[in-house]
Amino acid sequence: MATITLDVETHPADDMADSVVYVSDETAEAESPELAALAAEEAALGDLRNCPSVREGGSHPEVDDLYRRLNEKIAEVKTGIARRVLTRLGARPAQLAEKAYFSRNAGYGEGVRDPGVVVPGLRLGGRRTEIVVRLAK
Repeated sequence: MATITLDVETHPADDMADSVVYVSDETAEAESPELAALAAEEAALGDLRNCPSVREGGSHPEVDDLYRRLNEKIAEVKTGIARRVLTRLGARPAQLAEKAYFSRNAGYGEGVRDPGVVVPGLRLGGRRTEIVVRLAK
């Protein structure tokens, strides 16, 4: 794995909110050449990505297949990175790493729904935690 930096923020515990690990796209693509290739293939679609028929799915089976493969690989790679980070944070986070799962709607805040790896039960100092993983500059 490339050298990474971690930004850790804690927030007042909210029984309804789980902690989240956000892994940057750049970090995930550096970890997985296959993910980087799929992301490049998606970028090559250009304006077609924003076409309503593509966004709704079904009218371009080859594009639908690309997005299915891309989304599966994003979830796999980002969850794997998050689990490795958690195991390095201590005994309790390491125990919770296996329960971590990728969600497209992991974010917090009003109207914010960022993709991330949800870690049920993780609290650092009794507080809900957000960890951002990015490549070191």
